[in-house]
Amino acid sequence: MGRTAPTYRYLVDMVVAEWGPYRRALRTADREVFDRMVNHAREYASAGSNLADLDPTVPIMLSIMLAQEAELVRLRRALEDLRDERGQGSTG
Repeated sequence: MGRTAPTYRYLVDMVVAEWGPYRRALRTADREVFDRMVNHAREYASAGSNLADLDPTVPIMLSIMLAQEAELVRLRRALEDLRDERGQGSTG
């Protein structure tokens, strides 16, 4: 019988399990941040599954970086909106 390739979500869970000792060594607040970062990999599972032939840590890291960049863009826009409301405009 042929073997079925594991799903990307399964691979993410396996990598996260391997990272368990690292997670446990983190302070509680950092563990919460770590968990949020790992969840980004799950949020982008459909994109990550398109890189199934790669080491799963590559799309996991790309997903985390993409989510962080999206958050930075959102925060920058919110800051610009606040500056505009106060009449300060852009400072650079």
